[in-house]
Amino acid sequence: MLAYTTHDVRVVAEVAELPPQDGWACFAPTDQARLECSCGYTEGPMLKAMAKLTAHQHIHGFA
Repeated sequence: MLAYTTHDVRVVAEVAELPPQDGWACFAPTDQARLECSCGYTEGPMLKAMAKLTAHQHIHGFA
């Protein structure tokens, strides 16, 4: 029986901390993301637009 590694890939969007306004912490999304997979694979930072493609390539290869 063959055992295959399960790939549960998460795309984690990066956020930038901005200067506080009126005593409140402020954050803003960036165009960067990173990948984290249950198999231990990590990649990034990369453009958010490339994250989905990179995750697909990690799971399925370049086919």
